[in-house]
Amino acid sequence: MDVSYLNICGTFYYWCTILDGYSCYIVHREIRDTMTQADVETILQRGRGAVPGVTPRIISDNGP
Repeated sequence: MDVSYLNICGTFYYWCTILDGYSCYIVHREIRDTMTQADVETILQRGRGAVPGVTPRIISDNGP
């Protein structure tokens, strides 16, 4: 999962993408106005639903 910031007309949003670690294909993406634990859980669940039958693994690049 990668999180970036978007500045749209002075308002900041979170651009969240879930990437396939092997192909770098975008599995799921969302723009959110908050980034709470519940938001992250929702994004990850939606990403898992996009590829049924696959056992996902979270890989970290130790980014901030």
